[in-house]
Amino acid sequence: MTRKLEPASSGHRSLRYPIDVFVGSRIRMGRVAKGLSQLQLGQAIGATLADVRQYELGTRRVSDVCLGDLSNALDVPVRFFFDSAVDDVAHLSPIDPEEMLELVSAYCSISNQALRQHVVSTIKSVIAVHPESA
Repeated sequence: MTRKLEPASSGHRSLRYPIDVFVGSRIRMGRVAKGLSQLQLGQAIGATLADVRQYELGTRRVSDVCLGDLSNALDVPVRFFFDSAVDDVAHLSPIDPEEMLELVSAYCSISNQALRQHVVSTIKSVIAVHPESA
C-alpha cells in the first residue's frame, strides 16, 4: 500500500495517513450510530475528549488496545474499523453520507423490535409503490 500523507487540518502539526483518517471516520460512524458524544465515548474508553477528536480526525493513531476498547464501547467487532464494505457502496447511493448516518442513527435509537420491523416494511412499501425512486 502506498503511504500518501495529507496535511492535517488546521491547528494540527502532524500529517495524516489515509488509514488513520479512514479508521477515524469509522470511529465517528460507530459513535454517532450508538448515540454517544465524543466526551461519553472518551469516558467509556478511558480517553480524553481531545483524544477522541484526534482519533476521529485521523491526526492521532489509535493503538491496538484502544481499538479493543472502542470495539467494546461501540458494540462492534474490531474489523468494523477497517471494513470498507459500507463505504464501497456508499458512493453508489444518492443519499449524502451524513444523511445516511442520521437515518441509521435514528433507526438504531428505536428500541422496540416490532416498531423497527414496521419502519423497514414501510420503506419497502414506499419503494414498491414508487419503483422509480429506488
